[in-house]
Amino acid sequence: MNMTVHTEWKNDPEAVAAVTWRITAVAAAGLTESIERLSYAWTADMDLPVRSSRLTFSSSDNQGFLDIFAAVAQGSLDLLTMQNLADMGPDAQAADDLEFYLSLPGERTSWRVAHDADGRRIGFIIPSRSAYDASVSYLGVVPEHRGHAYVDDLLSEITHMHADAGAPRITGTTDTTNAPMAAAFLRGGYHLMKTRIVVSAPNK
Repeated sequence: MNMTVHTEWKNDPEAVAAVTWRITAVAAAGLTESIERLSYAWTADMDLPVRSSRLTFSSSDNQGFLDIFAAVAQGSLDLLTMQNLADMGPDAQAADDLEFYLSLPGERTSWRVAHDADGRRIGFIIPSRSAYDASVSYLGVVPEHRGHAYVDDLLSEITHMHADAGAPRITGTTDTTNAPMAAAFLRGGYHLMKTRIVVSAPNK
C-alpha cells in the first residue's frame, strides 16, 4: 500500500490520524513493514550546483558496475538495499540491482564510475529516467571514501548531465533513514516535493 502525504504531515494532527488508522488497518492483513520516502525535484529555472573539480567520470562495463553495486551496498542507509543485502547476499543483490536499472527507460551509456585524482574508485552514478522525468536513479560512494562529501560531487554530475541534455525537471527519492542523501538533495538545489509511505508485508 502506498500513501502520499504532504511534506509537513507529521506536524498536522489530521494527517497523522489519517496515516495512523490506515497503517493500523492494513497491519491486520499482515502489512507491517513501512518505508517513508522523500521525493525531490530540480527544475530548469533553478541554479545548477557547482560541478565537481576533484572527480573524473568514465564509463564501465556491466562487470564493473556489478562490482561497485556490491561495494556501495555495504553500510547503505537505504532500507530496501539493507533488506535485499540481508536476504540475498552481496553478489545476488548486485545482480538484482543491475537488472533493475538496465530495465529503466534511460540510456545505459550515461552510467559513470567516479575516480579521484589518484585514480581511486570513489563511487558511481546512474542518471537514468522514470516513466515521466529524468531522474537521480542511483548514486553511491564506496565505504572507504565516505565522509568526504563526495555525494555532492556525484549528485552535481547527474544534475549537469540531465540539464545538458535539456531535461526540464529531474526527480530523486531517498528514505527518511538516509539523512545524508536528503541533505545532499537540498544542498544540490533540489526541493522537497512530497512524502510517500510504502507499507508491505515483511520479507520472509
